[in-house]
Amino acid sequence: MLSIPAHTPTEIEAICVNSAMDAAMARKVAEACSDPSIGLDTIVSVLGYENGALGNPGSTAYIAAIAKLIAAVQALDSTCLTTNAEKGQFTVTINKCVIEAANQMNSHMAAIGLTAASKTATTPVVVSGADAEPVVRKEEIEQLRKLDAVIGGCWHTDGLAPAPKLVAHFVRGLAEDPPVIRLVSLGNAQSNFYARQGKKATTALERLVGATDELETRADKPVSKGKFIHALMLVGNALAIAGSRVILPADAGKYRDYDSGKVELKGKEQHVYGTRAITELLLTTCLEEGAKSDLDQLNEGYEAVMKAASKYVSQGYMLNSAFARAVHDERAEWRPRPRREGGGDGKRQKVDQKGKGSVSNSARSKQLDAAREKAKKKHCGDWNTRACPRGEACVYGHTCSAIIERDGRIEVCGEEHTRREHLAQAKSGTAPSVIG
Repeated sequence: MLSIPAHTPTEIEAICVNSAMDAAMARKVAEACSDPSIGLDTIVSVLGYENGALGNPGSTAYIAAIAKLIAAVQALDSTCLTTNAEKGQFTVTINKCVIEAANQMNSHMAAIGLTAASKTATTPVVVSGADAEPVVRKEEIEQLRKLDAVIGGCWHTDGLAPAPKLVAHFVRGLAEDPPVIRLVSLGNAQSNFYARQGKKATTALERLVGATDELETRADKPVSKGKFIHALMLVGNALAIAGSRVILPADAGKYRDYDSGKVELKGKEQHVYGTRAITELLLTTCLEEGAKSDLDQLNEGYEAVMKAASKYVSQGYMLNSAFARAVHDERAEWRPRPRREGGGDGKRQKVDQKGKGSVSNSARSKQLDAAREKAKKKHCGDWNTRACPRGEACVYGHTCSAIIERDGRIEVCGEEHTRREHLAQAKSGTAPSVIG
């Protein structure tokens, strides 16, 4: 007859034993660590202790955190870690947990396309598209979708679950350096249900990776306000899923407005790059600012917000914060514009100094010359192309020197990104084209 073991070792306990600790002591130490006052019950949980202080072995913060952890274990069980040998074995255990937890995190991030996986002769990398971009597998999309559902507190209904290709479109953009939000026509914002219904015959590559590299070719604009809102929610949900990754406290310094992604996940306060608050922002703005707008004006507002959000993402803002700022900046773009006499499309006219409805060639030439002179005199060329050796002592502005056309006028961009970053954004359609 089979006997059921009386005790199943936890991860922490097993690693304690592997670090030469006595089995009975390992069990007591693991039980103390799993107490809610300490909260170390898995390998990965070690990375969250003391705001990530254990994530950098050998550092001052790490040494202090180890001492605090040993004291906390002893406070719960005075018979634990009473000798230098046991304390050393416990320290080795924590080191092993940190290494294994980091490996697990890197493996997970690589699986969803957010870090570069190691490439070896035995690890083929499947790519597709003119720029040889990696295809995001459907299994990886499902991992993101599940985390988004946990963060959002409910599942997307079938009609509001974005197609995997739409999610992959945003995942690849956010994985770039600097990250960008790739603009997508709302005509391509398909739900998972309709994408399955209208799917074309799969190629050998699609069967291999489970997803195509490009969105479906359907790009007709929504024909009603209801369809526009539905497509807008699909885009918001796709962005939320693409941004569903936990940012560890140790990496907080890499982002602006870190707390904009604060959520409660599995009973603990954590920070997530992007949540479904993005969908709510887009929908609220559409319903409030665009309540009386026609479809053309709604599309202009949507595109303006997406481009502005991409600018903030490339500057290091968390995804929720980027969209909150973009919606604030471009709120007026959703509103209806007064129509011109004699019928018109309601868009703003480009008027020259003589009021003839367009900018003359001579005026454009003067504007271009003036913009070039301003870029030359006021914007740092070193900073815009590579790096400025003068740093804060530089007398030139560390702002974008790209020359663009904005609201019918040629001028210097002047935003807080480099000209090189502007070119990358313009290539993906999230920034104005560069004239000079």
